[in-house]
Amino acid sequence: MPMKGYPSSARSYDLQEEIGSGAYGKVYKASVLTVDWSDFVTNSNKTGAGIYSIRILSEAGFQRNPEGLLELGKPRIEALLLRMTEFKGISEADKEKECAEEAGRICIAVDMSTRRTAETVAVKVLDSDQIAWNEMRRELVTLRSINHKNIVEVYSSFLNHGEEGNEELWIVMPLLQAGSCLSLLKEKYPRGIKDPKLLATILRKVLYALAYLHDDMKVHRDIKAGNILLSEDGEVKIADFGVATNAVGGCGTFVGTPCWMAPEVIERKGAYGTKADIWSFAITAMEIAHGHAPYARYKPLKVLVKTLRDPPPTCDVYPDHKFSKLPSSFHRMLKQCLKKNPSDRPSAK
Repeated sequence: MPMKGYPSSARSYDLQEEIGSGAYGKVYKASVLTVDWSDFVTNSNKTGAGIYSIRILSEAGFQRNPEGLLELGKPRIEALLLRMTEFKGISEADKEKECAEEAGRICIAVDMSTRRTAETVAVKVLDSDQIAWNEMRRELVTLRSINHKNIVEVYSSFLNHGEEGNEELWIVMPLLQAGSCLSLLKEKYPRGIKDPKLLATILRKVLYALAYLHDDMKVHRDIKAGNILLSEDGEVKIADFGVATNAVGGCGTFVGTPCWMAPEVIERKGAYGTKADIWSFAITAMEIAHGHAPYARYKPLKVLVKTLRDPPPTCDVYPDHKFSKLPSSFHRMLKQCLKKNPSDRPSAK
């Protein structure tokens, strides 16, 4: 699914340091690669590739779009040469052998001519042995239909065969240099963000994104600090739509992360809707303000029981709550959003 002209081949990206990880895979900072045609011609001569092969590639449009050579790959180069080259007096097996050898020389020339561009992106790499394919297809379908400044966009997505023969799903996205809200908390604010203006700015932009999703009858179902991405210039975007779904008719599946799950999601007595995100939003607000979710120290099963049986959590569960200078409006917002009855919660607007 290439978008906005971004390539759909693993060879077009140079993966650098790991910047995130999840249940299904990892996220890397990556440089977008390109190929210089003049260098490619020079290097083709060095590898012994024939002039006729270069002419075939030029006529196929790769002189105008040389970075497309990265997406082509050796099997497709072989097929192109086999189809376009005129052979006389040799067997079919010899034709295939000659084209395979020529394709190998061309691939070496492509590698020699590959350069990094100035553009960096984020690439999520998901292993097919662990991935929930239906969920990831849902994420891609959801993101394709979304256009909002506070929701991460997808530049390209494609399947790649890994070095060990495993199949991977690669999702190319914009790189938000500051990382996730969770990484910001761990690195700079282990006790939470106490600045009311900064906290309000992050939460307000998350609400803008949720209001957009909910207007389109979509439920994110996994709002938390780890799924809120930040840029150095103040952009806030929600990400990870692997468990997002359509709210028409209500949702009925048990998905999300326990600490942030609304009671109706845990109970599974009937369908739930967009108000489940409002509960998760309030838990996330507490997480960002204090450094972790209110029930983070408990095991998942205990969290589920406490969410169902106990009164909704408040900031009183945090040791430093008496010293917090968070405004009373913040606590009122939490109280409104953490109503056990979803119909009593406000909308994202």
